[in-house]
Amino acid sequence: MLSITINDKSTYAAENTKEGIVLNGSIKDWQILSTDNTRYEILVDNKVYNAEVVSIDVKTKTLQLKINGKMLDIKAKDEMDMLLEKLGIDHHASSAVSNIKAPMPGLILEVYAEEGKEVAKDEPVLVLEAMKMENVIKSPTDGIIKSVKISKGDSVDKNQVLVEF
Repeated sequence: MLSITINDKSTYAAENTKEGIVLNGSIKDWQILSTDNTRYEILVDNKVYNAEVVSIDVKTKTLQLKINGKMLDIKAKDEMDMLLEKLGIDHHASSAVSNIKAPMPGLILEVYAEEGKEVAKDEPVLVLEAMKMENVIKSPTDGIIKSVKISKGDSVDKNQVLVEF
């Protein structure tokens, strides 16, 4: 089940079933014909639409389509997105990471992060020893280190802020 919002106005429930595509509880007769990688002819209930894919952002599940010359901004939410929204959690907004917290209590063995240093996503920023295991903590995002809250040899608690971006 998907929730599809068009131009932040109209929302539709869509589901692909063995009977066909169900839109707001009604089975639609769809046929999509590709003319090239970005242009399509779509036949819906015996009506032809010319569609052009303008942009796609897989991460945010958004796309821009031009259908019969009219621009449409489309946002899709799957069941997980809808559950998170129902729980009051917007995981797209929370993807802007501002710090790294200790995932568990432990001892800081190495610190690679430096204030003002630019880091790339998945770049190691420190090593945390916990339960006799060394855990390399990597940057969750591209960014610039604002401050380093720990030093080599420090003991840290779970959820303690270690590095700020």
